[in-house]
Amino acid sequence: EASTPPRVMRSMAALGLSETAIIPAEVPDRLFVKAREFLEGVSTPEAFHELDLPFQYPPHFIYDGILKDEGLGRVDPTLPGLDRYLAKTLHYLEVYDDILNRHDVRGVVVSHPNFPRFSTLAWRALQRDIPVYSTIHTNEHISVRRLEKPSDLCGAPVERPTKLFLGSLQNDQRSELAEQGRNYLDAVRRRAAGQFSIVDIYGGEILSRADFAELTGTNPAKPNVVILTSCWSDGPNGPGRTYFTDYLDLLERTLEVINKTPECNWFLRPHPAEFHYGDKMRLNTLVSGRLPPHAQLWPEGISGSAVSGVADCVVTAAGTAGIEYTALGKRVLVCR
Repeated sequence: EASTPPRVMRSMAALGLSETAIIPAEVPDRLFVKAREFLEGVSTPEAFHELDLPFQYPPHFIYDGILKDEGLGRVDPTLPGLDRYLAKTLHYLEVYDDILNRHDVRGVVVSHPNFPRFSTLAWRALQRDIPVYSTIHTNEHISVRRLEKPSDLCGAPVERPTKLFLGSLQNDQRSELAEQGRNYLDAVRRRAAGQFSIVDIYGGEILSRADFAELTGTNPAKPNVVILTSCWSDGPNGPGRTYFTDYLDLLERTLEVINKTPECNWFLRPHPAEFHYGDKMRLNTLVSGRLPPHAQLWPEGISGSAVSGVADCVVTAAGTAGIEYTALGKRVLVCR
């Protein structure tokens, strides 16, 4: 893009590229007009997800991009500048389509194609049967995935193996990978590994179930359900569209269940990296004054080390928690 920092351009030049295409920074006025036409009648976040855009481009990529840029948990249709986000996306689609028309492109390499800037390129390439190689760094490793059709882009697994992959493993491969997994989980628990080790998720004392009940003033005879919330603006639709519009929608539905289920002790724990995403969306603010007597926020000063010892069930939206606690033998509900 014309706004790309010079240091990034120098890095690209070091790759020995034969040609560079610059995406114009200025979005044509006609695309703003078109964007406002699309947005007419959009009165809810759910309606935004139903927009019928050119090239059948999925609106959830724009939705997640807005959340990320604005530090929000939900896109309000009255958000100032909403037409700008949509117009910019239409601009990307047109420019990339023109580039693909003018060049014999045999493959596309992109990083984090979950937001409009690069998902538009990946989408148009896949619609033309051009393979896309998606790179991402997560949990201390870099992965590259080959995408071959548009649906691959909308549901590419980031932190979980596919059923097809698991079924292809031989017994010795399963044993070796299981051992690696046990070693990794042990290192995570010792804070020697893991991308969130910097926020000290597992530091501190590991409480017994009885001590935890005394600390929280809860009935130890009731099952403990721990809700592990997400970073509100961090790509809720990245692994693909779900039953929920966004993480805030999931929270609202979860609160409805909590209010109807006094048979359990409910604990809501904020994501350990929540503070990295600004102060517009914080769990303690979102649930302030809304929790029934049988529910409370996870006690301050008690680390994630206690979760596996006191939880009868862990509830999460996506991410490593669903795999980690399952591997530790806990009952886990992944809400997708």
